[in-house]
Amino acid sequence: MNVRRLVSVLVASFVFVVAFASSAGAGEVRMAFIRAREDERGVFHGTLFVRTIGGAEQQITPDALNAGGPAWSPDGTKIGFNVWTFVDGRSFDIIHLANLVTGEVRSLDIEGVAVALSNDLVTFNFMRGNTSWIGVAQHDGMARVDVAPGRVSSFSPDGSHVVFTNLSDGIDGARIDRSSVRTIVPNQAYLSRPVFVDQDRIAYTAYRGAIGREIVQLFVHDLRT
Repeated sequence: MNVRRLVSVLVASFVFVVAFASSAGAGEVRMAFIRAREDERGVFHGTLFVRTIGGAEQQITPDALNAGGPAWSPDGTKIGFNVWTFVDGRSFDIIHLANLVTGEVRSLDIEGVAVALSNDLVTFNFMRGNTSWIGVAQHDGMARVDVAPGRVSSFSPDGSHVVFTNLSDGIDGARIDRSSVRTIVPNQAYLSRPVFVDQDRIAYTAYRGAIGREIVQLFVHDLRT
């Protein structure tokens, strides 16, 4: 089984950098990161770059796009990200996809925040009225399915299921066609985004302990048992 590494780093110096690393081949690790620049008004604008560890970096998005929140596809060929937009006094994010094989950068015309990618799909967070929802769509933005109310999500390794934090501070799971939605983990305090360890197990962090003496613990949950 191929082993993929995911590293998240936040660095603050003259710029803010958010980096995610994904294996792109045998012994190779690449980072997708946002480099922010400040304009004359004091507004930061993000540009997406990719860099192989120990190698040169490549600019993926033009400076005109204000990019953020990169997420790799498992095969390392695509990056989902958000473009912050401000129109008629309203700010919002539009989901974009960069294909590193073809060099194409395209908008999916979906208002929301890309959270995770499978090799064919993107799962995203969007607002329906005042309620946060989880959605799934193909990489071209088509065949969109609004799964359920929730906040942050992850795909199973085979791309057939998503798990996500629900609005009751628990974790739900669903097929991507929304044919079944079930609660996996009941209410927890300060849940992180659940991620799949493998097809049958998810990992997450949550707070435990008395108020004022909480500690963060890591949990692995077997979906079979």
